[in-house]
Amino acid sequence: MFSLVLLQNIEILNYHNNTYRISMLLPYVYFGYMSIVLAYLTDKNYRLSIDKFFKSLYTSDKPSNHIGIYNKPCEEEIHMAYENLNVKKEYIDLAASSFGEGLHCSQVTFGYAAKKLGFDEATAKKIGAAFGGGMFNGERCGALTGAMMGLSLAYGHYNKETKPNEAKLQEKRIALEKKFKEAFGSYQCADIIGANIGTPEGMERFKKENLAKDCPVLTGYVCQLLDELLD
Repeated sequence: MFSLVLLQNIEILNYHNNTYRISMLLPYVYFGYMSIVLAYLTDKNYRLSIDKFFKSLYTSDKPSNHIGIYNKPCEEEIHMAYENLNVKKEYIDLAASSFGEGLHCSQVTFGYAAKKLGFDEATAKKIGAAFGGGMFNGERCGALTGAMMGLSLAYGHYNKETKPNEAKLQEKRIALEKKFKEAFGSYQCADIIGANIGTPEGMERFKKENLAKDCPVLTGYVCQLLDELLD
């Protein structure tokens, strides 16, 4: 009998001790939760990464609805782009239709800049063909590279007389890179889409998980930036 009472008292004591320990942890849990909420509300890149993660839980098996490996974004994705990047729908549609024709991001942005500058658009798209997907090795984003070529076409120098143009080119380049990095967190294709398409495993995951679903939004955003940067 005495042993039973003793065991019951020990169980009660353990219960109270555990309750005390849990209560001591509650302020830390609350602080951590509020930190996450605050970061989500104030940090655009953090919010983008969280939104992208939860969206991936529901869109990983979505079938392709476009020719090639790129997909046109659904209306929900376009709305997300409006909310986070303020990309106009006309730019997203331009990129999506170009992907539907089998073009790469680098061809879209350089072709867009060339047309705006009065340079032959078809020639520009041919020049930009090898730079998609970070030169197909997950390196620097092709959309960004194509835009850089567009800036070079507008402000680049080709002899000592035109060398002074370089100051303006560098100013535009820095502005483009800054806005791109702020929007997507990296210049590297593999970092942005979450896979290196230069490897068989990366390409398989790229297709299976539809990782190009945001590429029309990204490429459209870069075209929009070109309109702002090209005088």
